This record gives sequence, C-alpha cells and structure tokens, in this order.
Amino acid sequence: MKEDSNWIVVAEKKIRQELDASKKELKLIQDVIDERGTNSTTSKAPGIRFKDQMFCMRACQEYSGSRVHMLEERIRQIHVWYSNERMGREIPDRVPDEWFKVDIEWRQWLSEQTTLKANARNSQSVECMEVRFWGPLIPLLDIYTG
Repeated sequence: MKEDSNWIVVAEKKIRQELDASKKELKLIQDVIDERGTNSTTSKAPGIRFKDQMFCMRACQEYSGSRVHMLEERIRQIHVWYSNERMGREIPDRVPDEWFKVDIEWRQWLSEQTTLKANARNSQSVECMEVRFWGPLIPLLDIYTG
C-alpha cells in the first residue's frame, strides 16, 4: 500500500467505529420503542407527549438504520479502493467531500424532526444544535429523563 493512501486506513477505522456506534444506537432505540409500546398497551390511551416521543424515536430509528446501511456501503467502497490500489489503479487522495455533506444533511433532517415535535409541545429539552452534533443520543436521553 502506498504511503499517500494512508488516509484510507484511517477512514476505514473511523467508519467502523461509527458503524459500531450506530448499530448500538439502533438497538437502544428499538429497545425504547419496544418498552414504550409495551407500557402504552398496559395504560390508558396514550397522551400527546407519548405520541411525540414515539415520533421522535421513529425518526431516530430511521436515522440510525439508514446510517448503518450508509456506513456499510462506505466500507464496501473502501474495499474497492483497496483492490484498485493493489491493481495499480488511481484512488482518491482523501475521503469524498460528498460523505461529509450527506452526514450533515442527515443530522439536519433528524434535528428538524426532533425540533418539530419539541416546538409543538413548547419543550426546550431537545435543542437543534445538540441533535446535529450528537445525533439520536439527545432525543433518547430526553425521553429517558423527561
């Protein structure tokens, strides 16, 4: 492997860490959804707060599930670059800018979904900037502590 392609090793390691974290987030979200669903069947009709929480959890589930698939696809792309490099073909000299843009857009989408419900109930617990940085962790903590 050429030294100038060392970025690819670092990128794969980082993506694998992100993939592991996203899989754990997805499992946690599913556990919360299952727990909330079980609790709602044993109580009376669920209120608006419960519905808002479930909306947020579904958005987090969509985000984390899509992120898992996206990161798996990025790892496949890195393996193609490894193969191309071994065959003497050109490979990019850094992570594609598109990857960063997609990450930002997905976090923005999640932030909009959680902020929409937070604003609907006049809650300040889920802040837009926190969701953009931390992803689904903030809505999860909000539901657990709220």
